[in-house]
Amino acid sequence: MSEFIAKYATRKVNILFESGIINETWSCLDPTKRYIVISDAHIVKKYNAILSKIPNLITILSLKPGEPAKSLHVFEKIVEAMQKMKIQRDDILIAFGGGVIGDITSYIACHYLHGMHYIQMPTTLVAQVDASIGGKTCINLNGKDTIGCIYHPIQIVIDPLLLKTLPEAEMNYGIATIIKYGYLKDSTIIDDLKYASLPFQKELLHSLMERVIKVKLSITQKDEFFTGMHSIFQFGETIGHYIEEETHFKVPYGKALAVGMYYELENHPLQNELLPLLEKYQLHADINKYKGIIQEFKTTHAVVSEMELHKIGQAKWMEEK
Repeated sequence: MSEFIAKYATRKVNILFESGIINETWSCLDPTKRYIVISDAHIVKKYNAILSKIPNLITILSLKPGEPAKSLHVFEKIVEAMQKMKIQRDDILIAFGGGVIGDITSYIACHYLHGMHYIQMPTTLVAQVDASIGGKTCINLNGKDTIGCIYHPIQIVIDPLLLKTLPEAEMNYGIATIIKYGYLKDSTIIDDLKYASLPFQKELLHSLMERVIKVKLSITQKDEFFTGMHSIFQFGETIGHYIEEETHFKVPYGKALAVGMYYELENHPLQNELLPLLEKYQLHADINKYKGIIQEFKTTHAVVSEMELHKIGQAKWMEEK
């Protein structure tokens, strides 16, 4: 088992990384606490037998899958349900799902009774290496992630074994995130992805995940509240989020991120290196389809990600290639 301690100004976060740690014994949980699970209907159906064995489980709140769950309406409904069940401040929320579930659960934890503890248990590759780390809480209002704050979980439990049930496309979307972090700070990630092939060997997958987690932790611990170097995370997301919104979230985050990275590296030699990676992991389909949307975006927005990569100095290896 790997264990990381993320030391933020506002909280220390314990991160457990182990294949099979989420099982019927739930040894990773404090048996003296009461728990409320927030998940989505697809995941609950798949893991209900294990989730139902959580000690002192009050309830499992199952949401409709997808980005619409991150809304004020859903937030209000969940809070009302928690009030009816008399959920107390010392009870603990568990976000069991992908990035959407993590975002809405953390937002609720931050605001319910002026803040309660929560645990992230991400079930997708994107969420395990990225979305669950850094304390981002958010919901959507007239745009993606427009309302939120930084509020860290007390614990993040990452079980790569959960990824075995992911569809191939979902794994590929997670690889887009791994590619992103390779370009941001760790060129060994890119080197490994060039020569690897799916399905990854267990050792390689775990190694890639741990390296991405370390990059995410190194940046979020230095810039907890998005005041400076944290803007490096905009790489790929500047355009990617716009594609998500313009397509009413029909384009998944991982695919939008891949397209965003490609076009944000326009006129940069690394774009020619990125394209074969996107092709290899089936992230390149219809990449030219979004040219119109991106051109429209560029006429009204400044795409700063590439500039930030160099200005902040977190990807010096890029300049050396």
